[in-house]
Parts: sequence; C-alpha cells; structure tokens
Amino acid sequence: MKHLAVKLLFFIGYLLIFILIGCDYPTDSEADFQEDLLLILYMDNPDDGSLYLVDYPQKDCDRISFYTSVKYLTTPATRVFWTLPDGNTLYNQNSPITEPTINYFTYSKDDGSGEEIIYLNENMLNDTLTVIGCLNEDYCKSLEFIVK
Repeated sequence: MKHLAVKLLFFIGYLLIFILIGCDYPTDSEADFQEDLLLILYMDNPDDGSLYLVDYPQKDCDRISFYTSVKYLTTPATRVFWTLPDGNTLYNQNSPITEPTINYFTYSKDDGSGEEIIYLNENMLNDTLTVIGCLNEDYCKSLEFIVK
C-alpha cells in the first residue's frame, strides 16, 4: 500500500509540473522565428512606381539572350529559394519545353546581401515577369519587372 502511495505521489507531481510548464514553448518559439524572418528584393534598374524596367539590348546587337539580376537582403548565410513562374516556356509540336531561367536557390553573404541572376531572351520582350524569393514555404516575397 505504501508503494502505491509513493507512485501516486510521483504521478501527481509529474502531472502538476506538466500543467504548470505546458506545451506552449515550442509553438511560441516557432511564432517568434516567423517574425524574425526578413527578405527584401530589389533591382538596380529604374522603376515606374510599380514595375522595374529592364532594358533588353538592341536587336542590332544580334543577341538572342541577356541576363539581369535581382538583389536581396536577408539575414547572414540564409538560403533563399527562387522561382520565375512566367519564365521561358517554348512549345515544340504542342509540347511545352521550359528552360530554367533562374537558379533554384542561393545563399546570402555574411552581411545578408545577395544577388540572383535571371536569364532573359528576346521572346520575353514586353512581358511582365514576376520573380519570387522564399525563405520557407510560408514566407515569400515577390518583385515584378517588365522587359523592354
């Protein structure tokens, strides 16, 4: 009987500690982590108030492709995932062929800055494109630009 009373006392003690401490700590730290995320996207190109303007080289240069870049600021040594949803899709015999126009991810430098190169070609002239950078699946930023 004494042995059962000791077990019951330990069980009540553990239950009391569990109730007082609870399970809030992990979810609070996850919320704090989301609030600490930072990602700022920008380009060195001029803008018209809502879109960045990217000048494609003149056709007399005989260039079939060109590169521009999006710059970013985040925390040091942070991986940024990239996508260009309206990128370069060509159709050959009614089958879409999508060329990669941006790398899948990059890492920021020790000061939190970074740059991602975007492939452009003459099929993108006068198109408005959106580049999306994400730190995780819930935290993404986007930037729009037009190729002129």
